[in-house]
Amino acid sequence: MRLLLFHQDNVTRVETMKKAAYSRLAAAVLVAFTLPALAETRVSDKQAQYELALAYETGSGVEQNHERAAKLYLKAARKGHAGAQAHLGTMYHEGRGVKENAKTAVSWYRKAASQGNGHAQNNLGRMYFYGYGVAQDYKQAFEWFKQAAESGDDTAQKNLAYMYAHGTGVEQDMKQAAHWYEQAAKQGLAEAQAEIGFLYDEGRGVEADAQKAALWYTQAADRGSAVAQYNLGHMYLEGRGVVKNVEKAHALFQQSCSGGDEDACKLVSQAAQGGS
Repeated sequence: MRLLLFHQDNVTRVETMKKAAYSRLAAAVLVAFTLPALAETRVSDKQAQYELALAYETGSGVEQNHERAAKLYLKAARKGHAGAQAHLGTMYHEGRGVKENAKTAVSWYRKAASQGNGHAQNNLGRMYFYGYGVAQDYKQAFEWFKQAAESGDDTAQKNLAYMYAHGTGVEQDMKQAAHWYEQAAKQGLAEAQAEIGFLYDEGRGVEADAQKAALWYTQAADRGSAVAQYNLGHMYLEGRGVVKNVEKAHALFQQSCSGGDEDACKLVSQAAQGGS
């Protein structure tokens, strides 16, 4: 097949074909949304199948229906759509719309991961980490987390940092742990923000810096991290990295307690008893 790139008539024809293809795709999706019962038979494009499956999974624009979502993901997945393969893996892992099957989940995760899908790579790493559907293998978990982390997946970055911090599947390396926690923290992941805050607080893997610790704790606390709220409360109580503010400290301990932190609840209880 030859591609004629510079003749205007061919360019126009290509653009016309593109517009027609997009129109068919839009029409197929519209039919599927307006006539859900016909979705499986009218939508044949794998991207349209994926988009419609996502709508059914989340209940966006249509009534939520995990069974239909799984069927449409399967159709798109069989055609090689990496996103559909990743989502289908999750549905098999969690037993939503299909019977729970960890081995089948691993199979679909692997297909999507081999195409560079970061979410699938991270999830495949989790399967190896916990031994779900495969024999537990920390080294394999580490490799998949690393691939996903390098592609920008924030959860994988946090998981990779954890493995470096604990020496699981890899030699312990606190500098690498701090690096990856910070990468995930910059993307807004509260757990990672709390962890990198702790590392700056303790000077592990990074130079100790109370102000940076307080800044990261604050971001995580604002996102509801009970651990960060507790740690930040102590910083306000002691005036480390922040201006000392006992009232702010107690408010943070109360938030942390409400979030389920037992140590914070003990402090709240002690304060209540002392004030009675």
